[in-house]
Amino acid sequence: YPLCALAVSTSGQKEDASEYLDPKQVERIVSRYSMFQTHPIKLLDTKTEKKPVVYDELTEEEKAALEDDDDLSVEDEEDEEDKEEFEDVEVTYWKTINEQQPLWLRTPNTIEDEEYQTFYKGV
Repeated sequence: YPLCALAVSTSGQKEDASEYLDPKQVERIVSRYSMFQTHPIKLLDTKTEKKPVVYDELTEEEKAALEDDDDLSVEDEEDEEDKEEFEDVEVTYWKTINEQQPLWLRTPNTIEDEEYQTFYKGV
């Protein structure tokens, strides 16, 4: 597939055109007017996912230092490892905007009533 990128320049932009710099607005416009294009249109997007926190293993020196400390012990730490911790991570991915295949390219007996309704609402 050929790759086409849209570059946005803010120099010489009219004041009332700043709304078109918003990624959600670009996605709305492209999805509305390019819903049935045969080639996929992708938009770079970000989302937040929860990923498990990974800690480094303790070295022998650190384990020995923990054993010397009266308040902490290596065994206490192992009990805490059973509880898995998660952190929020922002992930960038390519989101396909025009995933819907046109109904006129599909056989009529494979189309459900809900798909017809959704199609006509979108058109």
